[in-house]
Amino acid sequence: MRTAMIRPRSLSRFSALEGMMRSFSPFERLALYVFTLLLGVSTLALLAGANSAVSVTIPSQGGAIVEGELGPARFINPLIPMSQADSDIAALVYSGLTRSLPDGSIISDLASSYEISDDGTSYTFTIREGSTFHDGTPVTSADVLFTVQQAQNPDIKSIHRADWEGVSVSTPDERTVIFKLPRAYAPFIQNTTMGILPKHLWASVTPEEFPFSPINMHPIGTGRTR
Repeated sequence: MRTAMIRPRSLSRFSALEGMMRSFSPFERLALYVFTLLLGVSTLALLAGANSAVSVTIPSQGGAIVEGELGPARFINPLIPMSQADSDIAALVYSGLTRSLPDGSIISDLASSYEISDDGTSYTFTIREGSTFHDGTPVTSADVLFTVQQAQNPDIKSIHRADWEGVSVSTPDERTVIFKLPRAYAPFIQNTTMGILPKHLWASVTPEEFPFSPINMHPIGTGRTR
């Protein structure tokens, strides 16, 4: 009995609504449709705004970033980069005793630790045990000494020559490097971010051949690129 009583009421309501729609002019129907659409869009916008207000975006883990460079890279060498592309790629391929973080702070890289004398004129670095070049050759203090000597050589025309002027280097053992400065210079630690060359590959390259060596295009370093 209740079902029989509800159906006529529902039908009568729909009939009344249908009759009302028929009484509307075409313009009034169009206006109704437009306002109905606007109401729906506004409701969705309000719901989206409320969702954003109470939601927190959490970055997902993993993924990959691809960085491009303009111009060719021909001198992938930390001592003689000729372009921004050269410098950027050399910084990835070669590691220094230390490295610089985005905030400007310096942390150890190839070095496991370092000490600065009280008078600020002596820096002692210990090369990290197990450090190797990409070809598997161990990194030793001889590689560091060789790299600094090349940077100091005026015939090489290194961009780092001024940074190492007057600095003497000694290597008590294969893992220890000591830099002696003529006077205290606090920013010197930044100079130790210079990439280290593999002596076993570069020792036979003369200063005249240095910028033209094929190794510049097929670099062997210690950076985390492989």
